[in-house]
Amino acid sequence: MSNNQITPPSYKLNDEDKEFILEQIEGDQFKEYFKRYEKYFLEMKKGFRVKSLTDSQALEIAKENINHSFIVTFLYIALSAEVEDIIENVIRLQKAGLEKKALAITLVNSYFINNVDLYIKVVNSYPNKKYHINEFEEAELKSTIDFIKSDFKSKGNLDNSSTFEDLTEKLSIANQELTKQRQEQKELKELLDNKEKEINEYKKKQDFLKEENNIKSFDDTNLSVLPKVNEDETISLCFKSISRNDTKILIRCADFIDNQFHFFQKDMDNIDDIQNTDVIYYKDDPNDTSLYGVWKWHVEINQNDETKKIILSSPAKDIIPIEVISFPSVVNIDELIENIKKGINYKPNSSKIIFAIKIKDGKYQGVLCNDKILDINNDTITFAKDCYFVPAYEFTDEDVIDIKTGLSFYRHLFAGKPQSIHNVKSDVDIVKEVVTNSLSWSYCQSRNILRKDWKNIKEFTSLIPTVDIINKIEKTCFCSKEKAEALLDDYIKNAWKYIDIGGLEDEIITSAIATRPELQEQFKDLLYVDWKANNQTLLQNAQIKIDEINKEINANNDLLIKSQNDLNKIKKEKDEIMKFLSDKQKLADDVNNLVSDKLKKARENVVDFISNLTLFNSTTSNNTKSVTKEIAPIQQYNVYDSINNPNKLNCHKSWNDAIETLAIELLNAGVSEQYNNSLAAFLCAAYYIKQPIILIGPNAIDIVKAFSKSIVANKHGVLCCDGEYSSNIIENIGNNGENIVLINNIITNKWITRIPEIIFNQDIFYVATHPYSENIQFEPKSLYNFMLPLFTELFVDKAPKHKDLNKESFGYFADSFQFDTKANTSIEENTIIYKLGINQLIKNKLSYLLKTLKEIYPNQIDEFLFFYLPISYATNSINELKTIVSDNSNGISISTELNKKLKYFLRDMNK
Repeated sequence: MSNNQITPPSYKLNDEDKEFILEQIEGDQFKEYFKRYEKYFLEMKKGFRVKSLTDSQALEIAKENINHSFIVTFLYIALSAEVEDIIENVIRLQKAGLEKKALAITLVNSYFINNVDLYIKVVNSYPNKKYHINEFEEAELKSTIDFIKSDFKSKGNLDNSSTFEDLTEKLSIANQELTKQRQEQKELKELLDNKEKEINEYKKKQDFLKEENNIKSFDDTNLSVLPKVNEDETISLCFKSISRNDTKILIRCADFIDNQFHFFQKDMDNIDDIQNTDVIYYKDDPNDTSLYGVWKWHVEINQNDETKKIILSSPAKDIIPIEVISFPSVVNIDELIENIKKGINYKPNSSKIIFAIKIKDGKYQGVLCNDKILDINNDTITFAKDCYFVPAYEFTDEDVIDIKTGLSFYRHLFAGKPQSIHNVKSDVDIVKEVVTNSLSWSYCQSRNILRKDWKNIKEFTSLIPTVDIINKIEKTCFCSKEKAEALLDDYIKNAWKYIDIGGLEDEIITSAIATRPELQEQFKDLLYVDWKANNQTLLQNAQIKIDEINKEINANNDLLIKSQNDLNKIKKEKDEIMKFLSDKQKLADDVNNLVSDKLKKARENVVDFISNLTLFNSTTSNNTKSVTKEIAPIQQYNVYDSINNPNKLNCHKSWNDAIETLAIELLNAGVSEQYNNSLAAFLCAAYYIKQPIILIGPNAIDIVKAFSKSIVANKHGVLCCDGEYSSNIIENIGNNGENIVLINNIITNKWITRIPEIIFNQDIFYVATHPYSENIQFEPKSLYNFMLPLFTELFVDKAPKHKDLNKESFGYFADSFQFDTKANTSIEENTIIYKLGINQLIKNKLSYLLKTLKEIYPNQIDEFLFFYLPISYATNSINELKTIVSDNSNGISISTELNKKLKYFLRDMNK
């Protein structure tokens, strides 16, 4: 009954009804029913096996337990199915041209022929009154059935006999149509099954492609770093050492030939050939922490003595050799990963390592790791906290090269696409960490949760014993760990379904009802009738309230119509006003564009003019230095002491601690949560190497104050560049122990030329501020030889929170903190920085600051916003930056959100 489904309401079967229905059902139907619900059958008849029952035995058991809920439920199902089939057949006969006699013909062919009253009882309980039978119709129906039954026995009345023959012919036609429809339905079902199979196959392919894409994402192949072919140049894997006369030398271990490393063995029969050398002298050192590296070298004629040859070498910084560390006692990858998680006592010789196990016949399996996913502390290697997956590879002895120092390296530059991906942490632990890390400080702060409590909450959530729970499920259910995790997840999602499920009889009825959706509706209607009878007064009161509400709605309809008319009138007036404003806005835009063009042309001349003017003022200031030296108003420089309450201080034992404290304070200074960590790391890096910077834009002073609070417990000086310049003030900077100085109003004609004298003390971190970014392009470009610019407008998204200092958390560095661990870091050349249109001094400062930033903060940072854009904008080199960005080979990508910011930030330059 797909299109004419009838939902029967509640009706009650008496003992006669039950016996009648039972007589119409064959024993094999009961046996099939017992098989399907064998659990409930055994509750009714313990000790019986359904499979061994005969059809007659199944029927006898049903008769013996005719009043048992398990049997009664089946009688309801069978009776409902028969009634529905009768109604379907009646509908088909009616469509074939029969009307009143369709039901009689159908009942004659059903088991209701001997119990029409039962059919009428059932169908009259249906909510759809279309199928109800009143007393008059009942008498006519029974009369028609009697006539049809007698017509089978006698053909006495020719007309009636003829009529019956016509009816049976139409019934035959209707049955043929039914058979045809059932055949079509079967074909459609087969077609649907085939389509479902195709969909499942497609899903399998999609899952396979998704897994392939995940594996490809771990491919470390980077062809851009491959060395260019040069016959005169040799590329070698070398070991750094010291000669007997304390000279730096490289021990030549392997040569890179045909895209592979090959072990180098010195030819003792040709020791005079300089190309046969196994020792190479070098000067610069690209990496202090690694003894092994790849070097490029070639032989040239000595310009001082043409009879001799010399070797010139340089590090191939982009080529990182892969060290292979083997574990003979480990039997599989999972055990290998567990060993790394516990910690491996080893000092690595490269930043890329394959931890491997030997299987058999010279075959290996291993996982590739780099310094980004490893935590190396005191020669102990473990996985980093944020490492969740590692790529796994298979290779052979031929892929490994053993060098003379006893170490092994991968013969190829890249490991390539891995064979599989292995979990370092379980899915449950990963989810737990994601949830814990999502508990942001800003969210807790908005709900007045103290930072100490916030840390306790994060620590508490990280200690949830998910492993113990899963292990218990695994042991109890005798299942795998994966199955246990799935069971735990299903239990949490569906626990409410298992609350108060009732007794066994309720479960049996529920299971039986599940086989027939019509019975589900039947029990719903039964509950509704009972509820309606018990709550009649409540329903009447509710109806009265509904009537009152309807009256109020009708009364408000008129007001709504009137308001709608007024609204339409207002919208019309608004459209006219908007059109007027649009015309005015277009005129304003045209004027603005014209003015911008004029300003742009004027700016080119004004910059040179102001630079000359500043130079002139510089000369004048130098000549008057002796005159102004004694003018030293005390208020021009103030020093703020640090807080001494240890309960309000955060002790920084690492750069991560300092950056975390500063990032939280930057939120109070108005910095966006998207950039607070990156800006904190940038300021710490500049403070580390004492690189003076100038913060340009809103909230600049608040950012400096937040920095001093978090790093040195608020100990800082403030220099106000108002009035005449005083050398006495500059000489006193730092005498009170402060190493952070905030400089206000540095861009003035009386002070700007004194910048070299102001920032002369290299033990102090100077931070200048200026409120307006659009004015910065009119300052001399040489200003940035001393101070690197940073525009706060790109990071600030709200006003600062000015709070009582006694209520803030401050920070300081622990006595054990090692500041000079990497103080001698050499400048690393950055390709993009060296393409910018700026002088070499600024390039070196930017490169040094960028490398320092990466050393103290290994996380990803937007170099474009912090390094490339500020200096390009400040020095009017945006066109050069635009060219660099448009070149895809430079790897700079700008998001849609950042693009919107840049359009606003660079609006005066028509970008």
